[in-house]
Amino acid sequence: RAQTALAAGRALDKPVEVRYRPDGKPEFDGGNVGASHTSQLTLVVAGADQVACDIETAIERTEEDWAGLLGEELLGLGRLLAADTGEPISVANTRVWSALECVRKTGLMTQALTVRQVDADGWALLASGNARIATWSTTVNDRTDPIVFAVLHAEGN
Repeated sequence: RAQTALAAGRALDKPVEVRYRPDGKPEFDGGNVGASHTSQLTLVVAGADQVACDIETAIERTEEDWAGLLGEELLGLGRLLAADTGEPISVANTRVWSALECVRKTGLMTQALTVRQVDADGWALLASGNARIATWSTTVNDRTDPIVFAVLHAEGN
């Protein structure tokens, strides 16, 4: 938790006192903050508008496991992303899962996600309502499995 406060302060260029709601969501006065942790990595986003983030290790799963996590519609979105990015289905599905986690962290329970843009540099932009979720996949240090980063921004919320 100390890493979340430190990273939020760095992002905002001022110290912030981060509190945690009973559901574990971090918050501070005068803005919004989101945090996620995996494989000894921490991702934090902060800003005046609604923000959320997720970081996940992309691991191989069976199609049945992915269908249980994502449902058939979002499994189709994962296939589309895999075709557009040229990435393995495990990475594309992890992008979808991470985007969905970002949406859930805003308090919305929708599963409506669409692909807005896929760039040659590895970024894929997804959308849910007025929220945009930027996703990116890379390897980190000596880890063999890719790490997926997702950051949600919803202006005016």
